[in-house]
Amino acid sequence: MIDHNNSASSSPSTEPLSWFLMAPSWQIAHHYHPPGSMPPAAVLSNFVRGLQSWLIRFLREGHNPFIHRRLYTETTRPRCMQDAFATVALSQGATPDNEHLVDAASSTYLSDLLATAPPMTTREHLARTQAFLVHLLLSLFSPFIPRRAQAEGLISTLRVWTPELWDSAVLYATAIRAGALPAAGDAIATSDDEVDGEHDPAHRLYRAFVLSESVRRTFLLTSFATGVYGTLKAAWSETCGGDVCVTARAVLWDAESAARWEAVARAGDPLCLHSLHGFSLVERGVPAAEVDEFLRLLFTVMWGLGKVERWVVSAQGIPCRSCFEAWLSLGYLHVYAAGFERDCA
Repeated sequence: MIDHNNSASSSPSTEPLSWFLMAPSWQIAHHYHPPGSMPPAAVLSNFVRGLQSWLIRFLREGHNPFIHRRLYTETTRPRCMQDAFATVALSQGATPDNEHLVDAASSTYLSDLLATAPPMTTREHLARTQAFLVHLLLSLFSPFIPRRAQAEGLISTLRVWTPELWDSAVLYATAIRAGALPAAGDAIATSDDEVDGEHDPAHRLYRAFVLSESVRRTFLLTSFATGVYGTLKAAWSETCGGDVCVTARAVLWDAESAARWEAVARAGDPLCLHSLHGFSLVERGVPAAEVDEFLRLLFTVMWGLGKVERWVVSAQGIPCRSCFEAWLSLGYLHVYAAGFERDCA
């Protein structure tokens, strides 16, 4: 929800910081054409390992490639996200001997989530959808059959929630673009908040980016993860909930402050594009190390591991330090250990 009693008109000075609010960036594209054959098992297994590593990172660091580090704080983390965090912790300690206890606790958290009142703000929509996604990622790819069976029956509910989240975010972006300030329920607290922070257009846009980009990634990951699960379970899925734009430049998502984010955003192209147009980054010569980890993992499913590997090591055939770390983030600990000492130009 947006508070229209307080407004801040946009200006030319903030235009380079507003790419994620523009109407075209919120269009859901249905340009998907399934390949003739399903991805190899190694590709799908690598994708699942990547998702599982993101959940562990959320447990250890409080954020990951689809949950922004500034989206929630210790004092503003919603109950549903606290429960999702607890479920990840429980799952890490699951064994054949205690799985029934883990299942019972996880089911209670999930039941509480499903019983909550309908969300009123975009941030509330996002929190419940991210919490639901975390629960399903844990369960769909769990070694325990009862958890998988329960989660499979809830995929359709998640696919209802994500369009509702998207519709709420579109209204949010439209109002922010028109100059309105977010209502209290959609406010994002950042580490560099100051007394005059609320009156700084760039600061407000950074917080709007945190919320908007988190929505985009949650929407897209829901489509990919449930599609990969269906493929592993039965046959290559030819359904698609629609493709959406994501900001590909890694340093924008990784920026820990509004000042850093603003400096990077003003310095160049944010690389905001639909995920299925991602190969244009390779064609434009954008190094893999400059592209966000979130998209790099999705690209392994869309392009295959070979194309992504060639992209990562394309600079003179020897991976730079950043490129090597980018490849490690995909789970390939055995690939191209040589040349680690070279830095990007």
